[in-house]
Amino acid sequence: GSVRVFGLDPQRDEVAVKRSLEELRRIGIRVVLDSFGKGYSPLSILMSQPIDVLKLDRLLIETVAPDGEGSQLLANVIRMAQDLSLHPVADGVSHVDQADFFCFLGPADFKLYLWDNRPASTTYGARQTAIVGESNPMAVIIPAGVVHAYRNVGDMEGIVINCPNRL
Repeated sequence: GSVRVFGLDPQRDEVAVKRSLEELRRIGIRVVLDSFGKGYSPLSILMSQPIDVLKLDRLLIETVAPDGEGSQLLANVIRMAQDLSLHPVADGVSHVDQADFFCFLGPADFKLYLWDNRPASTTYGARQTAIVGESNPMAVIIPAGVVHAYRNVGDMEGIVINCPNRL
């Protein structure tokens, strides 16, 4: 992924990965840890890497039942993020007028889903999918009003950089 761009192996060179992320932060790029709460989510990453935003996985958000059961777990995760000076964001909860800049670099592939929901657009209602990531490295600017989602379709975890114009 972005680690490969820097020529680093995240499994063997954690210090260099941390330095690279710190350099990105220094030039004004916020570091987002995506899909926290899905599968294996090591808490040590929150303490060892320079992360600004903790994006909580939709599955974690959905643990809260309509009757409120599960809300204590979610509240504790949010409180933990805030105690670590992280900005928690819920996956799937976004702003209609938010634009996003994504970098899909690997080390896995992702399936990107796009749906133009802008009534004034000549492509209104159009749907598109693309495989992006290791086999097709790509940066994508998604304008406000285009509904989008992505999922990992690879055999390993991957890294996606998301730079929204606002949170």
